Amino acid sequence: MLDVQGQNAAYIVRNHDPAHTGPQVADTNMHYSSARASPKSHTSIFSPYAVGAVISAGLAVLLIIGFVLMSMRMKKREKRMREKMARAHDENLDDQEVELLDESTQPNTEYLPTEYSRLKMSWEIPRKDVRLLEQVGQGAFVEVWKGRMRRSPGSTEVMRVIIKKLQGEASEKERHFFTAELEVLKMLPAHANVIRLVGSYTTHEPWLMMMEQASEGTLQQFLQRHRPGHQQVMIGRGDKASVSMRKQMLTAQKLLALAAQVASGLDHLEKFKLIYYRLRSCKILVAKGGICKMSGFGFANEITDRNIYEVNCVPVRWSAPESLQHQLYNIKTDTWAYGIVAWEILHFGTTPYPTMGPQEVVESVHTGFRMPKPQHCSSELYELLLRCWHTLPEERPSYQEILEVLSHLVVNADLHIDFSGLPDHLLSLDTADNAPF
Repeated sequence: MLDVQGQNAAYIVRNHDPAHTGPQVADTNMHYSSARASPKSHTSIFSPYAVGAVISAGLAVLLIIGFVLMSMRMKKREKRMREKMARAHDENLDDQEVELLDESTQPNTEYLPTEYSRLKMSWEIPRKDVRLLEQVGQGAFVEVWKGRMRRSPGSTEVMRVIIKKLQGEASEKERHFFTAELEVLKMLPAHANVIRLVGSYTTHEPWLMMMEQASEGTLQQFLQRHRPGHQQVMIGRGDKASVSMRKQMLTAQKLLALAAQVASGLDHLEKFKLIYYRLRSCKILVAKGGICKMSGFGFANEITDRNIYEVNCVPVRWSAPESLQHQLYNIKTDTWAYGIVAWEILHFGTTPYPTMGPQEVVESVHTGFRMPKPQHCSSELYELLLRCWHTLPEERPSYQEILEVLSHLVVNADLHIDFSGLPDHLLSLDTADNAPF
């Protein structure tokens, strides 16, 4: 017997004995669920809970993106405000520095290193972070400029630097001299009396070499500004507006200290087998506080090649006899030139051999002539100069010996440099002693 109970009812199969005449009792009941269902009874896979979860997740993502964008915008605004405040409060910033800080005036297509001061591999600085301001000198194939440079990528701080710029028409030989000097500066350990490399730009022309600022100019300029007869005009500002004259004279002790600084810088270069390129006071820089900075040096073979290449402008007044005769350049020829520089220091930047022309200097040095003892110098100090000018290179003193002598003389500096015996021309305002050769 088969009973069907409802549309989705179970089928019940009952077995019974046909001979049984009594009440029918099922011996075995077997239930089978119906496999058939109404076509309209399918359940949807997109439940309200699933749809709600998807919408909630989407809103959360949009909120996160909104917060990130808002945060980035706030940071940019804050950065612009900091830059604006920094410019407003920095009294030393000029128009060029402000331009350097203005991203809108600069291209932004070059690689930015992590930290300029730690670039020990390439030292390359993006060109957009360097600004040439004023040309202050020129060599055979380089120009010397005052400039500005960002202290670090993205920074609002600007530092003043000295920039050597390779001229556009420089030959391959001159490019080699430029890169050779750059590589030496990269490897040379720091020293108080040696110029420090800040960075370089050699990706495109013109090539640039950035070095620490020397605010006092060259040693020759520094000495001439501090002559006994020189006075500086001081103009006051604000409520204390006035005009006054101020003397900037160097003492005997300071003059000997300048000579010692130059010797110390040369001694540092000698430890790395480096010699100077045409050592003279106009090739030595002076930083704030009267600190001498040696600038322009290299290995002996490079300096020799460069001097031979530029033979028509050799500074004969500072050249040793073997340099003039045989074009030899080494530590001992630098020692000769140091003696001339010491003479310049004692005479506040006066040109050596002041009464002679270049050719007369060459002929006189070959015959053994040496500049006479200055009236205001002691015999002991003059003896040091004569030792530097010894005809035999091996008899010239080392820089360590020179430093020992100067440390002894500085104890009684006024006894070895007597300003009362200065020549009259050093008491005048004339500072036109800039002979190139």
